[in-house]
Amino acid sequence: MANDYASEFPSPVKTLIPAPIVGAGTVTDSQKDAELTAEGNKFAPGASGFVQKYDETLSSVTDKLIAMFPELQSVYDAYVKNDITEAKKLYYKTNFYMNMDDTQQKRALDKANRNGVYLKNLEDYIVTKRAQLVALGISDEKIVTNDFLEDSYLKGWTDKQLELNLLGKTVTSLTGGALGQTQQLKNYADAFGMSYNPLTYDIWTKSLVAGTMTTEDIQKKMRLDSASSYPVFAEQINAGRNLDELASAYKTSIANLLEKDPDTISWTDPNLRKALQNVDKDGKPTLVPIWQFEKNLRSTNEWEYTNNARQTMDDLSLKVLRDWGLA
Repeated sequence: MANDYASEFPSPVKTLIPAPIVGAGTVTDSQKDAELTAEGNKFAPGASGFVQKYDETLSSVTDKLIAMFPELQSVYDAYVKNDITEAKKLYYKTNFYMNMDDTQQKRALDKANRNGVYLKNLEDYIVTKRAQLVALGISDEKIVTNDFLEDSYLKGWTDKQLELNLLGKTVTSLTGGALGQTQQLKNYADAFGMSYNPLTYDIWTKSLVAGTMTTEDIQKKMRLDSASSYPVFAEQINAGRNLDELASAYKTSIANLLEKDPDTISWTDPNLRKALQNVDKDGKPTLVPIWQFEKNLRSTNEWEYTNNARQTMDDLSLKVLRDWGLA
């Protein structure tokens, strides 16, 4: 009979595929006997201890497990024919044995054999993972489905594996905590006179969440771009000094002469870029002096409509009148 060979069969099969697949297995340990008896009518007294009975529940579990892992059918068939050598050979070739760890095997067996326990553990897993993912900014319900999370549960994915698989499917921008990371990247870029499109920031943020890039990787990229865009400051930028520090005087001049809020002056301002990206007659980067920069600002159309311009013109007119002796 099949259970005469139970002790010879590989332990993983007896404990993980166990009774539902290997059929009648004799149990001799008294403590285990008590545990098994407490489970109900799956086990009945036999000549050598408790022998598992073939009942409708057992048949259903067997069918479920084989439906989940069809490759186990041949293992089962060989075992019930008492061909233990063939059953072992087939089992050790299965994906169930070769590629599934203990956690994956246990969860699969719980789904087939202890559905109530499985559903409770799965619910806890889904609630926990959804909270973690929302905190990371991954909240697209079209992607983060219960079916997807159950699949990850059965596969025994780590948090990082789950995140990577979801990020690969997510086409929308991240929300939640990830927005903070995106804003930090934007602030750093602005300090170095750089601006990138929303897609670039989205890719960078997802890379940070996935762990495929670090903040320093992205910041280094920004500094290189900045040094290339503002070659006159390249040496200082490469040494870690930002454009805010190096060129703040130019923004101050714009704010004062053109009467603008300093916070609204971006590095894309044409007057600013012209001064900071200036080249000499030989094509070499050269910084426009502040005095020249301010003179250039006073020649713009913008300046003509400022209070500064009107006051200057009034002062000049008054001087002329005084020179002529008319005031």
